[in-house]
Amino acid sequence: MTNPDPTRDYDDHDPSGGPTGHPRVDAALAGLSEVADRPPQEQVEPLERAHGALTETLESIGDV
Repeated sequence: MTNPDPTRDYDDHDPSGGPTGHPRVDAALAGLSEVADRPPQEQVEPLERAHGALTETLESIGDV
């Protein structure tokens, strides 16, 4: 894979990993699938964790 932006660090992207190729995003998505069948009150904490991980990942895009 060619780095389209040589100033950006693409080391956290692993296309052979999960569905997105980004370990943190893949972990957040996997966590969501594990709680899908739980009652809503048991979903709150995992949803908040996933939201935090996804938000931090998106915010880090602008930091590079």
